[in-house]
Amino acid sequence: MKTYISEFLGKIRKIDQRQKIFLISSICVALVIITLLFPPFYAQVQGNVVGLGHHFYFAPPNFGRVDIGLLVMIWFLIFLVAGLGAAFVLVSKKANLGADSK
Repeated sequence: MKTYISEFLGKIRKIDQRQKIFLISSICVALVIITLLFPPFYAQVQGNVVGLGHHFYFAPPNFGRVDIGLLVMIWFLIFLVAGLGAAFVLVSKKANLGADSK
């Protein structure tokens, strides 16, 4: 009996390189949009910084501010993982072409 994950991975293996990179970049853009809509908030209480978690941007917590540093770090990690994924797709395609020519 096949699992859902193995079926999904089987379908992913059948798509070509451009489609894989488009899939990776689409997921990256979706994650950035989600983090824009639900950014991390913080507040300063008696001189201490308190994280308030992620909230909807248009309904922020009382006295909370968007934690820009954490948001930029999250975006950096999203783009880093997406870039590594795209690089892996490109390198594996070149490795497959080299193996097929032998």
